[in-house]
Amino acid sequence: MVKSNEIDEGDINAVKAILTAVCAVWNISAKDLVGRSRKQPLAFARQLAMALTYRMTSFSHADVGEVFGGREHATVWHAVSVIETIEEQHKKTSKLIEATLQQIELTN
Repeated sequence: MVKSNEIDEGDINAVKAILTAVCAVWNISAKDLVGRSRKQPLAFARQLAMALTYRMTSFSHADVGEVFGGREHATVWHAVSVIETIEEQHKKTSKLIEATLQQIELTN
């Protein structure tokens, strides 16, 4: 686990940008994003946010899980896997993922 005094400020800013962008593009609240609901599309948006956080920061799977309500590292690993598969196989959803990435760039 990354200790609070070891967290890079760039990582903190990236997490904020990811949360803001995912909430904006998927029209959900930050509270819902880190909440426990498994309803779609909320669960997918959460998976996307976890996967992007893992990709765009130096956080481990466990660290990302902590950011998203204390989830297990395996949950984050699964989210990363799901998003990678969707990016490869589903063009429509992949476009929404790209829109989320563009929103993150605007936030930074």
